[in-house]
Amino acid sequence: MNLLNRQRKMLKLLLMQEGWVTGSNLGDKLNITDRTVRNDIEDINYELKKFDNCHIDSVRGKGYQIVTNDKNKISKLLDKENINETMEGRVRNLALRILFSNSPISLDDLEDQMFISRTRLEAVIKSLNNRCSQKGAGCIVQHNKNSIFANCSEMTRRALIQDFIVLDVGESGDVLEDGYGFLSRETIEAIGTCVHEILEEDSIGITDTEIMGITVYLHIQKMRMENGNILKYAPSDYGKLKNQMTDIISNKIADSMEKKFVTSYCFEERAAIAIYLSGMRIIKANKLTKEKLVAIIEPCYIVIVEELLNDIKNEFLLDLTQDEKLFMDLAMHIRFSIGIKGNATHSYNPILGTIKNKYPFIFELSTYIWHRFYDIFGVELSEDQLSFIAAHLGAAIERLENTKSSSNFSISVCSNMSTGIVRLLMAKLYSLYGNGIHIMGPYPVYNAKKMFQENPSMVLTTTSTSLFRNAKVPVISISPMLEASDILAINNAISKLKRDSVLFRLPDGIEKYFEKDLFFPRMSFNSQYEVLEFLSEKIVEKGYAANDFLAKVLEREKMAPTTFANMIAMPHPIQICAYKTVIGVTILDKPVLWGNQNVRLVFMLAVRSSDMKYLNGFFDIIVDLVQNKKKVQKLIDSKDFATFLQELI
Repeated sequence: MNLLNRQRKMLKLLLMQEGWVTGSNLGDKLNITDRTVRNDIEDINYELKKFDNCHIDSVRGKGYQIVTNDKNKISKLLDKENINETMEGRVRNLALRILFSNSPISLDDLEDQMFISRTRLEAVIKSLNNRCSQKGAGCIVQHNKNSIFANCSEMTRRALIQDFIVLDVGESGDVLEDGYGFLSRETIEAIGTCVHEILEEDSIGITDTEIMGITVYLHIQKMRMENGNILKYAPSDYGKLKNQMTDIISNKIADSMEKKFVTSYCFEERAAIAIYLSGMRIIKANKLTKEKLVAIIEPCYIVIVEELLNDIKNEFLLDLTQDEKLFMDLAMHIRFSIGIKGNATHSYNPILGTIKNKYPFIFELSTYIWHRFYDIFGVELSEDQLSFIAAHLGAAIERLENTKSSSNFSISVCSNMSTGIVRLLMAKLYSLYGNGIHIMGPYPVYNAKKMFQENPSMVLTTTSTSLFRNAKVPVISISPMLEASDILAINNAISKLKRDSVLFRLPDGIEKYFEKDLFFPRMSFNSQYEVLEFLSEKIVEKGYAANDFLAKVLEREKMAPTTFANMIAMPHPIQICAYKTVIGVTILDKPVLWGNQNVRLVFMLAVRSSDMKYLNGFFDIIVDLVQNKKKVQKLIDSKDFATFLQELI
């Protein structure tokens, strides 16, 4: 609810009263004048219009009384934080006031309306100008004697308005209200209906966020046009879009808006809609093929994707070049992330941490696109942007895993339990995995030799795994009742086996790549750079890597921090520069800040060219440790190399 704290207190007082309360009484309790009471009542009534049958009655001689069918609903809304009382809220409020206004606004009026001092108001103006400068718009707020106004182009003005708007959206996706009261909920719903109808008519699917974005854009455009602020020139980039799908859709939207709101959309305004749509995935995805995609997307994006997939194929012997869906997903994502002007937009990925911690190898594959972007667009991608690329690559690898592993995957069950218990266990396993995996057994322990002669992919046993310590396949000890933890362990093992069917396993155990001379426990450093410099120097001193090893490690860190959960980091160079594959380790007495998290356990990875295909195997260390906090603590507590290595493997 868009009210000052004082006005909220006044409304609460009225909600607690059963009858009339005088203006003097309200003024005494809030320490304000009768005039301020009247002004506040007017503001409160404006906000109460959003609710059915709710307002404050005013009668001379009696005072004020609230009329509402649901006092509890109003009380709950009053408990929400008032965004106008924070610096962020004041900046947004002021921005919208001056951006929507066609004439200068008096500073005196702003003090009264925002209920702040001149000093605080000037601080808000300065903060607003700084924010606009960061967005590339410059210092838009200009002073004219005792007034201020926005000095910027109409296109910039609209973009800033949309950026400063805050919408309160319900769980179902419905817009509840504009936090600052500048937009109309009814208009947003009407425009949203227009957009939905056109998208459905043309079989186009876009995200809820994109639908809300174009809806708000059209609302702002409509308000500016109705206020006489009509574009006089078409955006300079429009020529690239003329007669393309986004141009066709923009004209349909403009036609629909004209019918619904009786507003004329000139060529320039229609072109502006097309420019906005160009940053969205406006493609008939259900009818799209690779051949059609190549025809409608600029060649540079096709080249980027082709080179990325070839890099992955050459470096890791992982061939994803035949996955048409991956090709289209990557090309579309890159094209619409960059936009028509070649500027990468920042999109927050809520599962960035999950992708990095659970699929570090796949995230590493996504970094190969970083240089492609920089070379062609001069744009440095963020971690979030890389993680979206990683998600597409991960889906492709999973498709490849399912294709290669489904036909010859088997699980053997070995148990010394009674017949009834084993039958119950087998029934549970068949219900969970029998549809896609061949389940063999049960085998008694004494017949384990015959079990292994069947070449199972994995063994599940209700006995100790120590009986099968020489097995060459994963052996998992489970409860005969098949607990949730057992199912999780089985699923993780299946995922790893499927991945191993596509990616190369390490030919020997991971312990082969650790060396006592590259193990440094109980070290003390003041910064991330000191850690990287120290380990890099040690690796180079032993002749395991070229002299530019540190420089290439720092270049990789520039893309995205090589940090993971549980205070772990695995730095490595951006390009191959190692003569031998080794892993250097340092354990820090005190954590150092690395990116935006603290790190104590550092694995520095140097991989020679012929071992790059095994990179996934090295990252398996991370996948294990981010899920095992106790194990990480034991590694950190290790005082010698033998103890560390034993605990690790």
